[in-house]
Amino acid sequence: MKRTAVVCLCYAIVLFSIPFFISRGSAASAQGAEEAPAAKGWGDTVKVYNHKTDKVMLLDCFDYVVGVVAAEVPASYEPEALKANAVAAYTYAMRKKEYTEAHPGYAQEEHKGAHVCTNYAHCKSWKSEEERREMWGSKYDEYTARVEAAVRAVYGEVLLYDDAPALTVFYSISAGVTAACKDVWGNDVPYLQSVDSSWDENEKGFLTTVTLSDAEMKEKLAGCALPENPDEWLVVTDRAESGYVRSAAAGDKTFTGGEVRKLFGLRSNCFEISRADGVFTFTVKGYGHGVGMSQSGSQAMALEGYDYRDILYHYYPGTVIAEHYEPAEKAE
Repeated sequence: MKRTAVVCLCYAIVLFSIPFFISRGSAASAQGAEEAPAAKGWGDTVKVYNHKTDKVMLLDCFDYVVGVVAAEVPASYEPEALKANAVAAYTYAMRKKEYTEAHPGYAQEEHKGAHVCTNYAHCKSWKSEEERREMWGSKYDEYTARVEAAVRAVYGEVLLYDDAPALTVFYSISAGVTAACKDVWGNDVPYLQSVDSSWDENEKGFLTTVTLSDAEMKEKLAGCALPENPDEWLVVTDRAESGYVRSAAAGDKTFTGGEVRKLFGLRSNCFEISRADGVFTFTVKGYGHGVGMSQSGSQAMALEGYDYRDILYHYYPGTVIAEHYEPAEKAE
């Protein structure tokens, strides 16, 4: 009788414990899904060439986008600005992935066979967890939570144009207006046109100067057949309506605005050149190539109450946001 009672008691304990363990398991699963949401279809992973370690990494797209947003914009940005940058980063990765898989030899030197790289001059900047810990210090937990929450909220969303991922390029600060793609890189892209970004004019670092003596300027332009008058050594010959320089002439040679920027270490292609008392001065507006989304502009728009969709549609007019994307042949 006693043995029967003990068996019944054990049976009752097991029976009543089952719901507890099921609920615990469900909660743990939900928590895990929240920490790293499952990617949607084809966009599960991305191959990333880390130019700092010279290694190709296979990353979950969520982790890749978190690393890009952390590297590209301050984690203290408004959530809607962080979301806009997250969608842009994910879209860029999907565009590169699709193109690279269709053209296996593409950017072999820069990517080592990967879809994207971590060099901001070629793709998007990216920071590992270790780098983020060092960068954020005591605010690591707070900033990680902010960035991951923003990425999670829009994870898998892609900005499309003509049913394909858009070229979602971005940069730090515009010149008060963005640059049209054709004025910087020569090709006309319908959704990369010049749009207003006057918020940037209030941004720290909007206006900068670079000065060179006559001797320094002459050294920089070595190899050019310069005229006798120093005032004519470097002259802007073509400027877009947005203010970005398309081309400039130095004696018998012509440079693009981007080439001048690189040669003299300017922060953007939007510059004026003046000379007084034997000193050349470049007065520069903005920071970056100026095409697509201004990151400081995204923050200013968020502060004014715009959501991430408003921000993306403003800087990439004519695009649409899709909840996920797969190339046609992958979706079949």
